[in-house]
Amino acid sequence: MNGIGRALSRAAGIAVGVFLAVPLAAFEWPVAPVSPTVLFGQRDGGVMSRGLAFTDADTVRAAGNGKILITLDKNKNLSGFPSTLGNAVIMVHDEGLATVYGNLATTDRMAIEGDIESQTILAPSGSGAWGKESEVRFEVLDLANKTVLNPLLLLPAMKDTKGPRIRNAVAISESGQTFTLGVTKYVKQGQYRLYADVSDTLETGTREYAPFRITVLVNGKEQLAMPFEIMKTESGAVFLSKPDFTYNRLYADPERIFLGSIAFIRGKTDISFLARDFAGNERSAQFSLIIE
Repeated sequence: MNGIGRALSRAAGIAVGVFLAVPLAAFEWPVAPVSPTVLFGQRDGGVMSRGLAFTDADTVRAAGNGKILITLDKNKNLSGFPSTLGNAVIMVHDEGLATVYGNLATTDRMAIEGDIESQTILAPSGSGAWGKESEVRFEVLDLANKTVLNPLLLLPAMKDTKGPRIRNAVAISESGQTFTLGVTKYVKQGQYRLYADVSDTLETGTREYAPFRITVLVNGKEQLAMPFEIMKTESGAVFLSKPDFTYNRLYADPERIFLGSIAFIRGKTDISFLARDFAGNERSAQFSLIIE
């Protein structure tokens, strides 16, 4: 089994809940230095990010061995509309994977035919995408399963020892009443939507990112889980991991993330939020309620 195959097998283990702090890298970073502005699945100008965005990158390189599948022009694509990725190139690799490189200065070098080695220069960073100037976009597609993968599953690990943050957790009843967890002690039984401000930061800097996984436990048992691993499209809706997590539901609250709905039954209830980043750092917050 080659490097991509091994990495995909390991990613599959992550997808069913077996977390590995250091994934087996199948790809190399397409830019240097590695200074992401956006991670997979987080808010990104009114949509959910399909990959990673980087600043301070002058040169964009192939993340792995492969071939050019298609190039996109910043002025038009095959449908006649401007490309949201600006000048972009899509490469195909083993195991049915494809990598997407967006916001390039030019696609002149894309006339290359045949095999392209990992770290081959594709183009300088550019402008023209629906993002910031010189903000390179990078995505990983699983063509066989028609999904978008979190690139961090297949890239070398970033150094990071800082755990995520969990703030401003609330439960909202079916009638729309909001209860701040950690302040409220008593609520009536019923169905509640859970929200919290959950974010991650890297080793240096203060920029906030989406975490890798958020889990909700009730009395020590897992009730909800939201992994930032894959993105799918069904019936025109784009969602993160499962249909409940579309952008409009996930980020309906401008300050918090929707974590799912849960039924509270009578008695003392301990609710724990567990946030994990891709480096394996964890942070938890626990709240006690009396359900009447």
